[in-house]
Amino acid sequence: MKLEWLILERLVSSRQAAESGLEGDLVIDVHSHLYPRRYIEQLKLRSQIPSVVGEPGGERFLIFHEESAAGGRPMDRTYWELEAKLAFMDAHGIDRAVLSLGNPWLDPVPPAESVALARSLNLEFAALDGESRGRLVGLGVRRPRQTDGRERSAALRRASRPVMSNSVRQREQRRWER
Repeated sequence: MKLEWLILERLVSSRQAAESGLEGDLVIDVHSHLYPRRYIEQLKLRSQIPSVVGEPGGERFLIFHEESAAGGRPMDRTYWELEAKLAFMDAHGIDRAVLSLGNPWLDPVPPAESVALARSLNLEFAALDGESRGRLVGLGVRRPRQTDGRERSAALRRASRPVMSNSVRQREQRRWER
């Protein structure tokens, strides 16, 4: 509950609303995702699902085996580009959004690479607030099953917002391993 209130407090700050040119009732998308290009490129290196296939402009996101027959989900610039995300929000009357890294998070990334990737993604998500003039709030990410207390504390300090940590449920893990 505390996490939700921290996010909402940040999103509906009247000072920021005035600075952003937003007044009156705000439409806030509290569950939206961003897939930075460095993350997409990491998924393109994978030969197993979850992965991203295709060339830029025709990329497709394969998250679950059930999607492989259709070739995966088509990806457009709104998956990774700030201006495209803001244009989508404008077209749909969304004033602000809370963004996190979406499924499959960092779970398929090898542990040796996941810490550095989490650090770079956290910097990117932390910068969203300023780059969007307060319209986007990025949640931090940490590697799954992170057990080293010092590294976990460092990840929390680097993130400008609460950290979103998702561990894959057994059901989803089985779907990936088929």
